[in-house]
Amino acid sequence: VLATGGLPLAGNAFSAAISYNHLANSLGKNATWGEKKFPIPSHYYEALKDWRRLQDLRSERMGEILVNCSDQVSFGRFVKLVSDNLGWELYQAVDQAKLELSSQENSVVQVSRLNLQVPISLKEFERYAWPTLREIEREALRTLARSDTGDSVSTVILTGGSSKVPAVVEIAKKIFPHSRHIMADP
Repeated sequence: VLATGGLPLAGNAFSAAISYNHLANSLGKNATWGEKKFPIPSHYYEALKDWRRLQDLRSERMGEILVNCSDQVSFGRFVKLVSDNLGWELYQAVDQAKLELSSQENSVVQVSRLNLQVPISLKEFERYAWPTLREIEREALRTLARSDTGDSVSTVILTGGSSKVPAVVEIAKKIFPHSRHIMADP
């Protein structure tokens, strides 16, 4: 082994990207409230990036916003997500959709207790995941540079759940076109 590298965040970053960029609108992100049509506080939706942060919102007073909200159904889902502590359930649904998108073109993020069913395509996922995919590619190139082997790497070992993401596999094939690619823990 001449060099190793990796990132400790890919799977969680992919989940955060889906939750924030794809699900937030179904949870009331674009709604307004009150006579002056105030936006829903943005920190509510920032918390979607880490399911553990959703429980911190339980002390927020969302009732007034919900009663005066332009989209009570969607924002009502968000209130239920927070008040019923369903962040982990949402995270698992996002994770299931990511897994399905590793082998098919479309999936649906489903959380029955929120009456939430949001279709997502592989192309949408890859668009949201682009910043993390770019960082994965950069890390692979840095690791290759540290190894000082040029293009003579014989084997590339992909690990972690994110190694199943088609775009991650394509990055490995692009950077290491002549190498054998092994999925260590598929």
